[in-house]
Amino acid sequence: MKKFTRQTLLAASVAGLIALTGCERATETAAPAAAAPAQADAAAPVSQAPADANAGVDVAAYNANALLPRYTATLSEGIEFTKQGYPEFIAEVSGISGAEAWGRWTDANLGPAKLRFREPLPQSFTLQLKVRDFFGLNEKQKISVRVGTQEQGFILLGKEDQVAELRFEGVGDADSIAISVPKTADPTATDPRSIGLGLISLKIRE
Repeated sequence: MKKFTRQTLLAASVAGLIALTGCERATETAAPAAAAPAQADAAAPVSQAPADANAGVDVAAYNANALLPRYTATLSEGIEFTKQGYPEFIAEVSGISGAEAWGRWTDANLGPAKLRFREPLPQSFTLQLKVRDFFGLNEKQKISVRVGTQEQGFILLGKEDQVAELRFEGVGDADSIAISVPKTADPTATDPRSIGLGLISLKIRE
């Protein structure tokens, strides 16, 4: 009777040891699953990136690279904003975003919209601008254009692309054209630009 009891106790002890070992292995196997939430939390900030992606952009470098590739054109042929790059007669550009199929938007995040020419502009000329509005943002607003110390403007109709012709006389040694837009759109999660006016083409005719 005693011998049977000892064997029974020994078997029970072995069974308990095996069960304990099995639990430890099960715990070790489940450990990686417990770590998964920590990995998900670490990745979460990626989706919380600031909407204004231009916040970290080197604006001067961006504007310099925007000139490329160069193409040949006369002042009367002007700038086609649908093209990549700018004509060789442009020395510097600021405040204008990249080319799209229809043209380019002014972008306040990149500075005031301004084009500087390699040579002084003609003393007297007609500036022809083909533009568009951004979903009625500046409809019925005055767009100002400055050449040297002279400033002229036109009212943006807002519903269709329009051509504005401005006559400048006796501009001296002016070598730049600046465009001021009353209102700009706020950046969004999908578009970090501060859009103002659409530029389609710019021509200078004496």
